[in-house]
Amino acid sequence: MPKAHFQPRRNLADEIVLQLRGKIISGAFKPGAALAEPVLAKRFGVSRAPVREAMIELERAGLVQFEASGRTRVRILEEKDIAEILETRIALESMGARLAAMRWTAEDSRWIEKSIAAQEKALTGAEFSRLDIAMHEHIMKRGGNERLVVLWQCVRWQFEMALAFIHRLQGELAHDLRRFTVDWHWKVLEALAARKPEVAAKVMAQHITGSLEWSVPEAAEPPPTATPRPRKNRSAKRVLGCLALWSLSSLAWGLGGAAPALAADDAQRAAMTFFEKEVRPILVERCYDCHSNTKQKGGLRVDHIGYLKTGGDTGPALVPGNPAGSALMEAVRYTNEDFQMPPKKKLPDAEIAALEKWIKMGAPWPEDASKKVVVTEGGFTEEQRNFWFFQPVKKVSPPDTGGNWVRNDVDRFIAEKHAEWKLTPAPEADRHELVRRVYFDLHGLPPTKAQIDAFVKDTDPRAYETLVDELLASTRYGERWAQHWLDLVRYAESDGYNADAYRPSAWPYRDYVIKSLNDDKPYHQFVREQLAGDEIAPNDPSVVIATAFMRHPVYEYNLRDVRGQWDTILTDMTDTTGEVFLGLSMGCARCHNHKFDPVLQKDYYRLRAFLAPVQWRDDMKLATPAEKQAFDEQQAAWEAATTEIRAKMDALTKAGIEVRVERWRTSFPEDLQATTRKPADQRDALEKQLAGLCERQLKYARGEFNPMRDLKPDKGGEEYQALQEELKKFEHLKPKPLLEAFVVTDAGAEAPANKLKTRKGEQEIEPGFLAIVDPTPPQIEATKTSTGRRKALADWITRPDNQLSTRVIVNRVWQYHFGRGIVATASEFGMLGELPTHPELLDYLTAKFVAGGWHLKALHREIMLSATYRQTARREPDETAARVDPSNRHLWRFHPRRLDAEQVRDALLAVSGELEAKLGGPSGDGNGTRRSIYTIKKRNSPNELLRTLDMPPGFTSASERQSTTTPTQALQLLNGDWLLSRARKLASRVESIDDAWLAVFGRPPMDEERATADAFLKKRVAAAKPAHTDSEVAESGEPDGVFKINSRHERLLVNASEKEGDEFTVEAVVKLDSIDVNAELRTLVSRWDGGKGSLESFGWSIDVTGQKSRYKPRHILMQ
Repeated sequence: MPKAHFQPRRNLADEIVLQLRGKIISGAFKPGAALAEPVLAKRFGVSRAPVREAMIELERAGLVQFEASGRTRVRILEEKDIAEILETRIALESMGARLAAMRWTAEDSRWIEKSIAAQEKALTGAEFSRLDIAMHEHIMKRGGNERLVVLWQCVRWQFEMALAFIHRLQGELAHDLRRFTVDWHWKVLEALAARKPEVAAKVMAQHITGSLEWSVPEAAEPPPTATPRPRKNRSAKRVLGCLALWSLSSLAWGLGGAAPALAADDAQRAAMTFFEKEVRPILVERCYDCHSNTKQKGGLRVDHIGYLKTGGDTGPALVPGNPAGSALMEAVRYTNEDFQMPPKKKLPDAEIAALEKWIKMGAPWPEDASKKVVVTEGGFTEEQRNFWFFQPVKKVSPPDTGGNWVRNDVDRFIAEKHAEWKLTPAPEADRHELVRRVYFDLHGLPPTKAQIDAFVKDTDPRAYETLVDELLASTRYGERWAQHWLDLVRYAESDGYNADAYRPSAWPYRDYVIKSLNDDKPYHQFVREQLAGDEIAPNDPSVVIATAFMRHPVYEYNLRDVRGQWDTILTDMTDTTGEVFLGLSMGCARCHNHKFDPVLQKDYYRLRAFLAPVQWRDDMKLATPAEKQAFDEQQAAWEAATTEIRAKMDALTKAGIEVRVERWRTSFPEDLQATTRKPADQRDALEKQLAGLCERQLKYARGEFNPMRDLKPDKGGEEYQALQEELKKFEHLKPKPLLEAFVVTDAGAEAPANKLKTRKGEQEIEPGFLAIVDPTPPQIEATKTSTGRRKALADWITRPDNQLSTRVIVNRVWQYHFGRGIVATASEFGMLGELPTHPELLDYLTAKFVAGGWHLKALHREIMLSATYRQTARREPDETAARVDPSNRHLWRFHPRRLDAEQVRDALLAVSGELEAKLGGPSGDGNGTRRSIYTIKKRNSPNELLRTLDMPPGFTSASERQSTTTPTQALQLLNGDWLLSRARKLASRVESIDDAWLAVFGRPPMDEERATADAFLKKRVAAAKPAHTDSEVAESGEPDGVFKINSRHERLLVNASEKEGDEFTVEAVVKLDSIDVNAELRTLVSRWDGGKGSLESFGWSIDVTGQKSRYKPRHILMQ
């Protein structure tokens, strides 16, 4: 067999191609399904560029097709496509089998025998197809003709797609097809093992021909009951709709006298024939575009009788045997002006009559198809209800596998997969590798030399366990792991949009997260406080601040469409809550039922109803009742002493402020103008929410009036200034301001309306949970000031038996430790997401996490003490790993990971000795020396180094960091001013190359590294040596007083290695003996990279203009 080669690291597009290919081949993305690039970009957490690149690759592979409208859809395999694919296989694989038989070995036979045995145990058609194709690939490669293999590989994905499609198409009879295929595989093996090339080629051709007959019946005349073949001008959809019937009919015929698959008697046969010939084509051509698996307008699907009986938003679409009572007939007859389908044009009378006849017959539907989709209570299919994520967390016992490699139960689950895939784990990392991994993982910082030495030299057998416990107990742990949570909740300290105004009171939420993690606050309490802290402990500011979770949506200060902006904010809160806590892309169900997951549009609005009463509060202080009372008392004393002064000042500014406020107010719609004038205690809940946003803008308008600027001296300006000076005399009485509370509460005890708009009008939606998980209504207890809705939601999300939220957080912790979750799509556990690689392990850890009190530190410890976590990353894949698990999904080594933006910046500060140890408090400039988590994070203008290294901007929830490689990253790390300052500081602290290596890498340099670094330094030192001293001037040979360019009479030449930044000062004393008699400039001081005359030059100069300059002569000019 050809040797497996190490596969290079795939880029983002490659990863997306692999995941989408799996979804398409498995049938998760149905034929004809639209693949929207924006949706996929959000799903994968990438920009649209790699998604577009992936689409192009999939189109080349024949899995998707581009439409003239710009849409991309999963390719629909027609009868002709499947025939051509299988015919191509016959041509290529018969030749491959002929060549393989010449080179066949006993080892090859054993491999094929194991493959066939696995095929016999395959649980799904997709799994069987994968094993089937892998076996054929083995045979092709054994043939030894690389060009033939390349040709075969070019259409391999289409082979897989066709095989999986055929298996799905056969429904219940797919088992027979698999048995049929396995029997032929044994025959192929027999011919290959006999080393008979011509026989092997013939048997292979017969095997594939047999598959062709199963899917596209050409070899025999169909039975009399079969539906006639379609005309050539039928649409692809109609051909596809009838293909299943033809295949099943052919199968029944080919089984030699078996009863027809579609009916047991003539009447039933006639009914099915009528449906297939007359009714299904109508549904496919007239209805599928809007009411099938890819789109469900009004919540309705018509691609199965179960969906039609269940109906959509308006109830059941048909009642078998009762056309008059069927909404479908009402819609197609156009008797109701508000309910007409299809909406653009009425169906021909003949088609309406066919539908009516069909319903009168009892709406017969082929039994084989109906068994594929069983619709249960609530309109969900059994397949949807049985989806792994919606099943309760299972009680799992660790398998007895792994032998001596195992350190805890985590390893037993990993070892089980290793055994299944014939993988071997990597050796344990040495202590140098392990100590750096653990420090960066838990603290986001590199260990110091002393910390490395202490661990490496510790002879205690429990040294590693002690190290993990020490790091978890440090406050640095909270600083690092809070960054993960802040990514999820889209934390930022600015509004976003154009103005991107700073949010000075956002940082206490960041400190709340850090403290909660350091205190090992139980996760269920952590969640409850963020969703309903104001309802749980309204007088505890350390709890209420948690509700800032709902203050992170973007906001535009001057957007007059206040209603639209509030709707956007509420949508953001709903979407983020679904993604962060439930692991589902709820946003896809805002306009219609979710296209892929069993999430109803009503489910979305039920979740939204919990959050609908929220009001952003700008009038609260983050203080205890005692602190507020003390403040109020001192404030009252100051106000009493300054009443007269302030009254006079207000009188001077009142008119100017009112003009600006009223000008701004009149830009709102009239109803909102009236709302802002209404007393606060007379507003309903929605008016309070909208007035709050309006008041934010009016406050800005008030601030536009500047008395010192806008009041003229003779019209109150001087008086105001005098009053201001007088007011300062009472400053000692004024209390220190309390911190603004960046929090939410409910707008009142009654919730605003929560309307779902449908074609039949608006429908009020009450709070509720996901119908497929918990259809029971929530128990909500309102208080005098709050609806109690968010507390009810928080209680449900944190129920011990909530299979969604508990799995999601355990998977997130695993993801942050290994770089990939057990479910790779950490915020998408639905059908668009990846299946878990180790589902039993996920459930085991989840159950243990909940039973242990929801403590994250215990979960960290469980994971980090495993042998799985301690594996070295310094291992290349062997032949088996490269073939079956090149992406390390089953953890046969520790996955190599790149430092993220904050880790890079903080590590630079740590090794240069400048990292500030201060905890918490207001954020600082990113160009300073505080940890990255304490730097100002503005959405539109983030710190340049952090932005370049892929720090998320905070507009949406980010469950994982992108990892890009760009030229700007290299430029920042080589030439960035901030980084060069760190380099200079590091250089001042080390004495040798060895010192620098120990500080940066925690280890001495290898011989090759030391030699390379030494040569580099010698070269740089030689290049930096000045050709003359700093005080030496250019030699001119001219007598004093005679001017010459580049002589000491023009400028002083100084060599300096340090470059100034964007802001600098030049101090010079210049005596002008002469200037140019024309317009030539004479340079006083300059710095140019590349020479002043070069087009590529960059720099500056300060010059003196000549006598004929178009500027003022003898004038200083900056270039």
